[in-house]
Amino acid sequence: MVEFGLSLWFELYNAASRTAGSMKVLSSFFVTNSKALGYSGVAHWTKRWSPFDFDFIVIPIHDVNHWYSCIVIGAKDSAASASSRPYVPSHPVIQIISIDSLDIDRTSARDLVSTWLNIEYAKRFPDKKVRTDPPILSRNIPVPRQPNYHDCGLYMIHNVNRFIRHSCKILQAIEGGDNVIFNGPEVWRHDLALHARADFAVDVRRYAHSHSR
Repeated sequence: MVEFGLSLWFELYNAASRTAGSMKVLSSFFVTNSKALGYSGVAHWTKRWSPFDFDFIVIPIHDVNHWYSCIVIGAKDSAASASSRPYVPSHPVIQIISIDSLDIDRTSARDLVSTWLNIEYAKRFPDKKVRTDPPILSRNIPVPRQPNYHDCGLYMIHNVNRFIRHSCKILQAIEGGDNVIFNGPEVWRHDLALHARADFAVDVRRYAHSHSR
């Protein structure tokens, strides 16, 4: 149900946003397979697409009974720099953030994504005279905390939505240490997060009605 909810959000977001950057939403099996089998478990995922074609890559993660996400930002810009002639080794930084509504440290998940990106980068840019990995900044971003232990999936979708919509403002606020902007009510909309379950039910009914015609 959570995977469906994220797919539904992605569909609605793309339909409503004229200025949306290129975005890829993966399945939660991406991290599950990576943990179990390493890179070989997900190598075939990118046969028909490249992570460096996207501004954002959203990765939902299911850990035991909890949902959270990692988001890759800036891979496309990094690839554009790597493809330039002459080659400039100082690429734009790729950011990998984790968003967890229980504020749990997710360094290991971000490291997993970072390893995957470095392998994909080496495969796609093998001809570089100077072999360097793209610079990657990995960090956790604090988000509205869920008030219970059963709405993690809904909060994950809500927080992904708010971050994608306000990514520039959020990242600039973090870089500048501006907690007023970062914690501003218009950014994360705690009030909407509290109604995420009811809103999701409405979206599902609308989806079912539109696809039953």
